[in-house]
Amino acid sequence: IDVNEAGGVDRPFRLSNVKLAADDEPNGSGFFVVRWRVSDATFSRQVADGGGADATVTLFYNTSDNPAGRISIPGAVNLPATRGYFAWNVAGLSPGTYWVFAQVTDAAGNTQIRPSTGPVRVRAGLVPPTDRDGNGLADAWEARYGVHSPTADDDGDGVSNLDEYRLGTDPRLPNRWVLSEGATGYFSERLALVNPNPEDASVVISYLRKGAGPVVRDYTVAGNSRLTVDVNAIAGLANEAVSAVVTATEGGVLVERSMFWGDLWYGGHTGKGVPSSRTSWYLAEGEANFFDTYILLANAGANAANVTIDYLLTEGAPVRRTYTLAANSRETICANDIAGVRGKQFSASVTSDQPITVERAMYFSNRGRVWNGGHGAAAVEAPATEWFVAEGRTGPMFDTYLLLANPNPAPTTVTIRYLRPTGPVITEERTLDRQSRMTRYLDEIPGLEDTDVSASITATLPIVVERAMYWPGNFHQWEEAHASAGVTSTGTLWGLAEGEHGGGRAFETYILVANPSDADASVKLTLLRAAGLTPLVLTKTVPRNSRLTVSSWEFPLASGEKFGALVESTNEVPIVVERSLYWNGGGVPWGGGSNETGIKLR
Repeated sequence: IDVNEAGGVDRPFRLSNVKLAADDEPNGSGFFVVRWRVSDATFSRQVADGGGADATVTLFYNTSDNPAGRISIPGAVNLPATRGYFAWNVAGLSPGTYWVFAQVTDAAGNTQIRPSTGPVRVRAGLVPPTDRDGNGLADAWEARYGVHSPTADDDGDGVSNLDEYRLGTDPRLPNRWVLSEGATGYFSERLALVNPNPEDASVVISYLRKGAGPVVRDYTVAGNSRLTVDVNAIAGLANEAVSAVVTATEGGVLVERSMFWGDLWYGGHTGKGVPSSRTSWYLAEGEANFFDTYILLANAGANAANVTIDYLLTEGAPVRRTYTLAANSRETICANDIAGVRGKQFSASVTSDQPITVERAMYFSNRGRVWNGGHGAAAVEAPATEWFVAEGRTGPMFDTYLLLANPNPAPTTVTIRYLRPTGPVITEERTLDRQSRMTRYLDEIPGLEDTDVSASITATLPIVVERAMYWPGNFHQWEEAHASAGVTSTGTLWGLAEGEHGGGRAFETYILVANPSDADASVKLTLLRAAGLTPLVLTKTVPRNSRLTVSSWEFPLASGEKFGALVESTNEVPIVVERSLYWNGGGVPWGGGSNETGIKLR
């Protein structure tokens, strides 16, 4: 603003999106992450910007923004410009503020120096941490996260444990989550971000649309807390089909997305983030007669993707369709519009020549309402010979189904162990035909007529498993539903991002814990609330080969609180965790509901 340009006449103006922030500081590991972006000055539409592919970056620091007398940062000499970041170890520097300078040099010898946008503040002299085994990881950091190999990638996100340590990110949580499904306008969409660590987490969310560029927002999630993002309120997203890519630049978060629709939210579903894009995905559930079924594809990459979907029917040969998915975009496919699939039950196998993510949403119209109920679930990355499902309820209120898909060219034998709150395990064996799907209606199985139930499933060939629940009553009375894919392994620490209690719609949250082991599990449940609120802790015992249900009413929560949860087996007996969420949708008790499986942290 030039104070003189108005000629002495007062001129009003407005500032918006103002953020107050302290000087940048090193992360908890004693590293400051220097980030840069290099572009080629081509001055021509005929010459592509290679992002500095032929250039290198050398970093320096000084106690002022004057480059004279700058000092080279150790290890930051002639770095590839396309790398975009460097973790600077500031241990040993005296307390004070330091400016960073980046010198970029290309293959032709052109060079430029640019200062950082602000200083780095070192509040106290940082003492190098102890590293008894000399592997580059601080002993305290290894003990905290339970990781020990610097070259390993414990969370499978493509970032080694050593780089996670230097970047200040969580080695147990993927640094990126993708949510293929999402929509505003007719829907109310929210993202639940939970930070399971005591330090603040920094995240960037890129919202992908069809035919338009991404919308990008930055967020800070306070330590041991839950942050809720109202997607409908974001400028440019008020009436859009949208996918979301959540990237943690510091710390780590758990991510789930909930969507509500209809008068007084008479419908809703929830899905958790997918940690990585892949070239193959599988969906066990699908129906294109009573339901409107949609397959949602998200491409967060820089290249267009050629996608093939094979619809596996309960009867008849598979139906194949192909699609092209633009870079940084999403696509919605209605299975009901596909000849040969319309009117039938199906599973789906999705393959792509570029990494993508896949979800599925299903809606049904009943009781005079359009899309009175529905559910959504992310695709699974691969079939497996072992599956676990924690949630399930039979009886006059709920109808529960297990969906089993066999994508193999040969039949497979499936063994299902049903776990109840009390009593012996009920076991059944089934044969699943090649390239087919099977539906098991649990309410009809002797011993499961009216009970909470979990399932442990094994197969002689890799299969895909989902669980779906509908209520109330039978097929003609259903108002709502939820579904989720099973998980392929047990664990001793699980995280959940979504949860709500009370409020105007009388939300109720249930955490379901299955123990398929032959030993009792001692379980600690910790609810992580909004920033500034103390976590709430409850301990339980889950008997061997059984299932436990924990209600949000068992915690001293205020009405209307939103929260996430950590569920830990403190005696190391492996468990499986899911969460169900119900509310008075459309003014009817439990008229709305959703579900999702936990995220395994250990």
